[in-house]
Amino acid sequence: MEKELAELLKLVKGGADWTIEQAPDVAREIIAWGIWSSAIEMVIGFVLIGISIYLIKCGIVWTKEEHGFMEENWKLITGIGLLAVGLIPTIVGIVYLIKIIVAPKLYLISYISELLK
Repeated sequence: MEKELAELLKLVKGGADWTIEQAPDVAREIIAWGIWSSAIEMVIGFVLIGISIYLIKCGIVWTKEEHGFMEENWKLITGIGLLAVGLIPTIVGIVYLIKIIVAPKLYLISYISELLK
């Protein structure tokens, strides 16, 4: 029985050593993942904002030609909606990117705490 416990303790210590050795690589990968996911969110937001600006511009031109606001003016309404939707991922991406760049340890702690919940 003692021999089995000694082997189990040896395996646990070996696993702890492996975890300590791999921690810097894992931390770098988590930070890289955070940067890239924030960048992708920002790109999606910028694309949506660009599309919304185009639709709003087309909708305003169409409204001026029609001399009033018409129910058929779907470009203006869709553009305003997309603008609101596009701002959300852009702002979230910028906030996370700033958090990662300014305080990477804080980002790692918050990421790990969310994993443990």
